[in-house]
Amino acid sequence: MEWNFKVEGMMCPHCKQKVENKLKEICPKAKIKINLESKEVNLSCNCKEIKKDLIKEEIKKLNFKVVE
Repeated sequence: MEWNFKVEGMMCPHCKQKVENKLKEICPKAKIKINLESKEVNLSCNCKEIKKDLIKEEIKKLNFKVVE
């Protein structure tokens, strides 16, 4: 599965690392690409139990806004 999100509020490498760490926690084998300039997050993983809504909710818990 592959998901793309636009995440508002990520402004620095620390923000990027917070999001990346959370996504790795959800799916340790995920391939994650985060672009701070465009605020885009790309997550690719083979975990069938991972749902888009779960990813969005976990990012929101970090106090970032997910925009699709």
